[in-house]
Amino acid sequence: MCYAVRVVADREVEVRAAGAMTRTVLFFGDSNTRGYGVGRDSRYAALVETAMPDAVETGWRFQTATTASDFRLIATRLDTAIAAYRPAIIVWTCPTGPLAYYVREPQWYKRLRKRFRRRLHARQERIIQDDIARGGGEDTRPRREAVYEGRYLDELYRGMPRNWPGMRWLRPLFAARYGTIVKATEGQYYELMRRHRERVRRATDATLLFCSVFPHSEYAYPGFNARASAWNAGLSRLLHEPGTGSTFVDVYGPLTRRRPHEHLLRDGMHLSSHGHRIVADVLVPEIRALMRAYDARAVVSAAARYAAVSPGPADSRGTADTPPMRPVAPSSPGRSAASRSTLHARR
Repeated sequence: MCYAVRVVADREVEVRAAGAMTRTVLFFGDSNTRGYGVGRDSRYAALVETAMPDAVETGWRFQTATTASDFRLIATRLDTAIAAYRPAIIVWTCPTGPLAYYVREPQWYKRLRKRFRRRLHARQERIIQDDIARGGGEDTRPRREAVYEGRYLDELYRGMPRNWPGMRWLRPLFAARYGTIVKATEGQYYELMRRHRERVRRATDATLLFCSVFPHSEYAYPGFNARASAWNAGLSRLLHEPGTGSTFVDVYGPLTRRRPHEHLLRDGMHLSSHGHRIVADVLVPEIRALMRAYDARAVVSAAARYAAVSPGPADSRGTADTPPMRPVAPSSPGRSAASRSTLHARR
């Protein structure tokens, strides 16, 4: 990174990028960060980049890295992304998988789902092929890309038994009657987040911006939002330490306040385009503030380097390698002229 530094009249330092100077914002998270269900162009990472053209013009770049919502997989994937992109800011969405749980179901409902599983798989394949065809075929939209983006998800879940008319109440009834299987306790979740943050701090100097857990549908995951609301409060106390480069931002509140019935797809856990837009609106001012802080630190650092290499006033006392300068009495103009005449005559 190279800087041209200019000290202006009011003693401020202006830092200008010389050549190709880039700083990276890395979005890290699970399938919602990936944009699963809406596609790359509609995910909140892309919307944040679109909303900040001035940052792009000044050398900021935006990258996305994702993994499954599993604490066991986070370390490897995040370390790989940090090594690849060397981010200045990491926007890290807290994983929802460990916070979620399984609803115990009666045998008759399991048989019903199993009976329709083959039909749903065939329907999924048809929807994927339609998506590929709309994208121009395999040459312009490979199957891998169609599956990665998952834009077929909402249409697919339209035919799921739990979304049939009158059946969306079944899972809440099952949860009340048969209970749930919890993946992680609140204390375990906090401890794992703390460990991952400390490990990342040792690996990079990047500023960390943590996003709260996203909401889920109460019909698909009854009781999830009460857990998410309580755990987000605990995560805020744990992760919000601006003085140490760790900030926590709440996106759960805006998502549940602004037309909550529109921010999720039919699967009950992935954000719709409307939900991604809300998240982007919350993140843009937070990221802008972190960018300004990062650039301000760069100004100070560049000014310090400039001061270290710029020549200072002469020191009459000298150093170990340089003898002290002897004082010379000023001479009058006439005397100087006479001296020059004498020297000329001698030559």
